[in-house]
Amino acid sequence: MYYIGIDAGGTKTALYAADRQKSQVFEAVGKGINFWRIEEQEAVQILKDLIQQAQNHFKGTKIGGIVGGFAGASRLAAMKNVEQQIKDTFCDKIHFLSDAVVTLEGAFGAESGIMAVVGTGSNVLGKSRDGSVVQTGGWGWMIGDEASGMRLSLDALALVSKALDTDAPTAMRLAAEDFFGFSGREGLLTVVYRSQTQLQTFAPIIISLAENGDKEAQWLLYQHAQEIAVQVNRLWGKYPDLSPRVAFSGGLIRKNPYYQQLVERHIQKLAFRQITFVEPLYTPTIGAWQMAQRKDFNSVRSG
Repeated sequence: MYYIGIDAGGTKTALYAADRQKSQVFEAVGKGINFWRIEEQEAVQILKDLIQQAQNHFKGTKIGGIVGGFAGASRLAAMKNVEQQIKDTFCDKIHFLSDAVVTLEGAFGAESGIMAVVGTGSNVLGKSRDGSVVQTGGWGWMIGDEASGMRLSLDALALVSKALDTDAPTAMRLAAEDFFGFSGREGLLTVVYRSQTQLQTFAPIIISLAENGDKEAQWLLYQHAQEIAVQVNRLWGKYPDLSPRVAFSGGLIRKNPYYQQLVERHIQKLAFRQITFVEPLYTPTIGAWQMAQRKDFNSVRSG
């Protein structure tokens, strides 16, 4: 018997499958799932493809349980519809919930702490000593998601539009023109409004510009690092029993030490207590896999 953990974000969906002893392990990656951004049937197909790959690997061995954490889980009806279709196809013991829960499970296990998730989107999550999950932020790129790849890129492209209006050859403008392959007003409008380009992929370029001394990029990162630090400290203000430990998750911050260190400095500067920055114990997919082995999914609380 083997168990499956799934972590689905806006950019990718990761699957981890293994028996309890991890004598056999299988991992796979597919397209991202955010229930606010894609249709239910597309999500079903992505998941079916990934789970079928695991089944092919384990060659008929029974699935003991599946837990999936998803971006856009607040669109609960859509997530539960997808869960039912996967249950009908693969396994009775299945539970889909917010990616916040599996992220915290992977990071802290049974312990308390705060997780700042900074990837395509952003969110700040806390796990209290009684196991309940609390959060702040995570409102999506149109009205929130400060410090995220999408929000950083959109704010950077807003600066590029001003550079185009003033004919200023800024480093940000030149980098954007080179990265996205456009020139002029029409080119930028096409990239933002008409193309299927994943705008968040520009964020590492912004970080690189800042790291190499570009003042405009540094100012932008400063503003966003400040915002995510405010959210972390907001959770401590509302839930003072949260442990003063902070871990980071999300590809953007984990793959860019310069950015992570900037965020850490802002968090410590605003904090009213000494903060310990820790590495997550495990990935969100392994957190979900651990949860899939439990007998009672109802013990999981999403806050």
